[in-house]
Amino acid sequence: MKLDTKTYINEPYFCNTCLFLFSIHTKISNFKKPCCPNCGDHVEVIKYHTRIVHQMKTWTSEELGLIDQLIEGKILNYQVAAITGRSLASIDCKMRRVKRAREKEGIR
Repeated sequence: MKLDTKTYINEPYFCNTCLFLFSIHTKISNFKKPCCPNCGDHVEVIKYHTRIVHQMKTWTSEELGLIDQLIEGKILNYQVAAITGRSLASIDCKMRRVKRAREKEGIR
């Protein structure tokens, strides 16, 4: 059964408070303002999207710090993507390169 896109919503949202990515699937008639399911109804969220334009942008020290946190397991790749505005593929590629460089240097 195909859903009618005029009566149903399927949108990704991101909570800046707890860095949680989630989707809302509901009828438009039932839709209220989106809130984080992790934080509760009192926390508003933003629509999630990454840049579609492929740009060769250099990585800042803040972004590299997020990659370090990703490697340590403190945050997830989609959280880094949402914070930096980069694609998941870009995040995963940079993480692999940083890991490879650390292995060559003997740094864990």
